Amino acid sequence: MAGGFDMPFSDFGRPKADLNIRVSGNTLRPGDAVEARVELMPREDFHVRLGRVELVRVETCVQITRSQYGTHYSKKTHAVSLAEGTLMENQTVRRMGGHRRDVRFRLPTDALPTMNGAVVQKIEPGIGWEVRASLDVSRARDLSESQAFVVDRIPAFDDSPPQPVVEETAHRQCALTLNLSRGEARSGDRIGGSLRAEMIEDVDVDGVRVELVRKEKFGNEAQDHVVDRADLERDETLESGEAREWSFSLDVGQVSIPSLETEKSSVTWLVKGILDRNLRRDLRVEREITVGF
Repeated sequence: MAGGFDMPFSDFGRPKADLNIRVSGNTLRPGDAVEARVELMPREDFHVRLGRVELVRVETCVQITRSQYGTHYSKKTHAVSLAEGTLMENQTVRRMGGHRRDVRFRLPTDALPTMNGAVVQKIEPGIGWEVRASLDVSRARDLSESQAFVVDRIPAFDDSPPQPVVEETAHRQCALTLNLSRGEARSGDRIGGSLRAEMIEDVDVDGVRVELVRKEKFGNEAQDHVVDRADLERDETLESGEAREWSFSLDVGQVSIPSLETEKSSVTWLVKGILDRNLRRDLRVEREITVGF
């Protein structure tokens, strides 16, 4: 064999070796250093073309496939490498030799925290973090290993006063205006405001309500979750020419999934004002807000 190196295992077999990763600290925060030790313990000789270690954000998504046979849900992962380093290059490792490498990465200051969305057909989508190591082995299967760690949220401290926002939507039957006390919210906040309806036609409604909705989209599957709801009116006739206005207050609660957007995933928070009409399309006005920790 060229170079005088005899392979002790058959082509495309997995080299006999232990590849381990240890991350210092199980919980980190955006901007922290990620310190990890990568250890390789070979039990036979083999040649490594390239060894790499990476800081990876992993998105777990739900892929929905519809056909004549029904709807199928599958789990998909999308890995984004944010930093990488070289462990070794064009190197032969020897039986019982042992290799150790300490690596250090820096989490982005805007790193998304570890989070889990709502379970869909036993699939739990969300955002995770890992340190991954991989060895490109000559004439054999590659070696790879990963170690997960948690990126914790950073509580927001913002002393600036909230800024009110207004959203208007015109329908044939009426004009709806949503006045909100704030366009940004955090855990524990309340969003106050009013819903105003200026009637152009008579409209019978089963109810008037305002909802705070979190819309999760991981992959091509989306779900709406009503976080809080205020029922303002029931079984009412809103008459042409009149203007009605209702006040409300919505509880954001403890935020576990903030507003976010990546290539594969998004979480959107909406305040929706709804005139509920039986057997007819509801009349709505809605406004997106930004929600953090």
